[in-house]
Amino acid sequence: MTIQRITILVNLALLTLGAYWVVNTFYKVLALQVQSPPQAVESTADSQRIQETQQAPPLAHYTPILERDLFQTSKVAATDQPSGEDVSLEGLEETQLQLKLWGTVSGDTENTYAVIEDTQKREQSLYRIGDTIQNATVKMILREKVVLNVENRDEVLAMEEPGTSGGGTPMLAGRGSPAPMVSTAPAMEQRITLQRAMIEDAFQDVNRLMSEVAITPYMQDGRPEGLAFNNIRPNSIFRRMGLRNGDVLLGVNGQQIQSMEDAMQLYNDLRSSDEVQLQLMRRGQERNITYNLR
Repeated sequence: MTIQRITILVNLALLTLGAYWVVNTFYKVLALQVQSPPQAVESTADSQRIQETQQAPPLAHYTPILERDLFQTSKVAATDQPSGEDVSLEGLEETQLQLKLWGTVSGDTENTYAVIEDTQKREQSLYRIGDTIQNATVKMILREKVVLNVENRDEVLAMEEPGTSGGGTPMLAGRGSPAPMVSTAPAMEQRITLQRAMIEDAFQDVNRLMSEVAITPYMQDGRPEGLAFNNIRPNSIFRRMGLRNGDVLLGVNGQQIQSMEDAMQLYNDLRSSDEVQLQLMRRGQERNITYNLR
C-alpha cells in the first residue's frame, strides 16, 4: 500500500468522524428545540391553574350556599321589614263595642298591654296581643290606641279625649264636685317596709292584680294630673302599700305620673330600688309614702 492510499483512507476516516459529529450535534439541537415548547406550554398551563386557584370564584359559585341559607339570613331580613300588621289607622273605624280604654303600656311583646274596661260588666282587666274581649281579639297595642279584630274586620279603640264623657267608670273630674283643694300644710310623711318577694309575687299575675283595684285617670281642668285608686280590695298588695280608696297618685320619686305607662315606673322602682317614695293626695292633703324594700 502506497503512502498516497494511506493518506486517502485517513482523510475518509476523518471526514466520516466529522460528518458523524455534525449529524449527532444537529439531532441533539433539534431534539432540544422540539422538547422545549411542551415544557413551556406545561409551565404556562401550571401558572394559569395557579392563577385560577388564587382568583375569587364567580358569584354563581356561591348560589347553592345562598339557596341553602345556612344562617337563615333571609328570615332575619324579612323580620327587619315592616310587618303586614303595621296598617294605617286612618281608614279604620272606631269600634262600637261597649269597651273603654284606660291606658296602654308599650314595649317588647311581653311588656306590652292595655287596660280595657268591659262597660257591660263594669270590669277592668289587662289585655295583651292575642287576648279576646267580648267578640274581639286584640291585634295591636299602640300609645293610647288599640286595634281590635272584630269578625275579621279591624277597628280602633282609643282613649277618650280629656273632658269628654263616656260610659263606664266616671273619672274623678266628672263627678260634678270641685277638684279637691290642696292644703297648704306640709305633706304628711309615712314610712312602710315591704318585702321585695311580696312585690314580685303580686306582679306575677297582672290580671289578678288589676282585679284588686280600679285605677282611673285623675283629670283637673281637662288635663291629666295623676291616677286615682278606688275599689281597693282588702288584703291586696295595694292595702299593704298603705293606699286607700280615693288616693290620687301624683308622682313616683318626684316624677309626675300622668298615664299607665308612667305608673309602670313604680313597678320598676319597686323591683330594683331599695327605697321608693310616692307622692299622692288623700282628701285634699298631700302625703308622701316612703317604701323601704328588703
